[in-house]
Amino acid sequence: MIEIKEKLSTFLDLFKIIENLCEETNISFKKEKIVVRAVHPSNHCLILISINPSLFESYEVQEDITYTLNISALNKILKKFKKGVSITAQQDYLIFKNEKMEYQLNYYVGNEDEREMPQISPTSKWVLDSKDFFSNITDAKEFSEVIKIESSDALQLKTKANMVNGQILQSATKVESTDCHNYYDLTYIEKIIPLQNIFESLKFGFGPEIPCIIKNSNDDVSFQFLLACRLEEQQDD
Repeated sequence: MIEIKEKLSTFLDLFKIIENLCEETNISFKKEKIVVRAVHPSNHCLILISINPSLFESYEVQEDITYTLNISALNKILKKFKKGVSITAQQDYLIFKNEKMEYQLNYYVGNEDEREMPQISPTSKWVLDSKDFFSNITDAKEFSEVIKIESSDALQLKTKANMVNGQILQSATKVESTDCHNYYDLTYIEKIIPLQNIFESLKFGFGPEIPCIIKNSNDDVSFQFLLACRLEEQQDD
């Protein structure tokens, strides 16, 4: 079915993100690409990933099919293959192998979730340095699980905890923006930290009382992450 060697680390990072959100999900193998839609059990966030054939040394899918897979077990298998792996489908399981080893992973035939991503209209749009952004998220989470994101002439991340008030100037380029702010849960944002290994920059959009969206794409991968906002009245500004 497919073979991947050179860009295996990207494949692993994507499925690590998926595992961070959910234990089990549907993976649609289409003739033209792989599509994964994963929703956190809380329904607070979701991701949509498209993986193009260019990521693989070989990509041959005869007909569209969706497998329901245990993502934790999948990742444990993938990590065994350091230099590349081929994946083929049998009636009840997938086979992962190279010259040295072979593993089988059972699957269920699933149904593709064809719903589109919810459409939002951010009033503040930025391009972020991904490593700087996730470093700032990690630093902010030392004090609180909630971050206030504030947009004006610059983009600032603010954290507040007992006896501590902090603010971080995020390295970002403004695309378009109105002055606004909103609150988001850091425990969900940190689940996509491996994204920094795939994209040097990220497109970030948010606005008052709407979800934030973090996305980017290249020749190999298209990624979108949508996170619901926290209610402002619950925060002590």
